[in-house]
Amino acid sequence: MPDALARSLSFGRMQHLVQAIALFGLTGLLAPLAADMARRLMRFAALYLGRS
Repeated sequence: MPDALARSLSFGRMQHLVQAIALFGLTGLLAPLAADMARRLMRFAALYLGRS
């Protein structure tokens, strides 16, 4: 019983680690895209505001 408990605990820790790595990787991929989108939005806003 204690062995199974230890195994499930370590598995849970592994799962958290994998989730954290996946989240970190996803953030790393999305950050440049978000920055690019923000830049485009700012450029669009500047054009729009300059026009009015």
